[in-house]
Amino acid sequence: MDRLRELDWFEALSDDAQGWVSEVVDAGLARFLLWLNNPDEPLGTSNTGLGSVPAAAAHAVTLGQTVELIREALDAVEPVAVRMANKGDEDWLLEQIARYGREIAFAAALVYARVAEQRGARTARQRSDLVDALIDDRPTAAVELLASRVGFAPAQPVRVAACVPTQDPQLELAAVERAARKLDRQVITALHEGLIVAIWSPRSREHPLTIARQLFGQQASAVVAGPAESIVHAGPTVRQALAGLSARPARHAREGGGGRGLPDCHRHRRALARRLRRVALWRADGTKRLAD
Repeated sequence: MDRLRELDWFEALSDDAQGWVSEVVDAGLARFLLWLNNPDEPLGTSNTGLGSVPAAAAHAVTLGQTVELIREALDAVEPVAVRMANKGDEDWLLEQIARYGREIAFAAALVYARVAEQRGARTARQRSDLVDALIDDRPTAAVELLASRVGFAPAQPVRVAACVPTQDPQLELAAVERAARKLDRQVITALHEGLIVAIWSPRSREHPLTIARQLFGQQASAVVAGPAESIVHAGPTVRQALAGLSARPARHAREGGGGRGLPDCHRHRRALARRLRRVALWRADGTKRLAD
């Protein structure tokens, strides 16, 4: 514990986080001693002490701090191990300590990758839930709660854009999310009925179609709606943007397609059009602006 307290960041951790760190160090050292009896055994998160780390610990301690922690623990172990080793085994033991350090660092990276993946999946679900709540015209309190979960400021005006993906929807959504990070603002993105929806807070003197093209690409066929007073009041605006897309396959059908053999995204849009009718799309929101 004395070596841990020498780390600048350790004292700033909560009592729970300090306890997790101490448990991981103790478990890692105990498993190291067991592993020395069979050093050919492959190491993973379960037999390095990292498998039982709660996700909250990975949020409290960064991967860089974890690597520093491993280095400090091994630095403390080395002189003790060398003194206790049989004569002639010192170099071998130091080699095993170094190997264990590399393996446990790799196992730590896997733990953090898993936590990041889980966090990303949870965020994606929360964003999707927010978009669904806006489309379904759920109560204001429910929308406020969902917006707070994704960290979206409830008082800011918003614009909405919807787009038909031209490739695998999940891949295109990931590309939109990467583009959103370059905008230096929060953008809510989600898949809905095979369509991509983006919600963002506009800034002065920017054209909404410019932002839509930055998100979806210059050649994307996007519908932009808004602005809405806030995310809480954005339901009609989201439905307008989606309605602009859902009307397109209907025009295609009237022009001779008949709907048979349409791509999946077209069938998604037809299903969406039926859903929008169920939530009374053209109530009081028919006067709001729609830019295509």
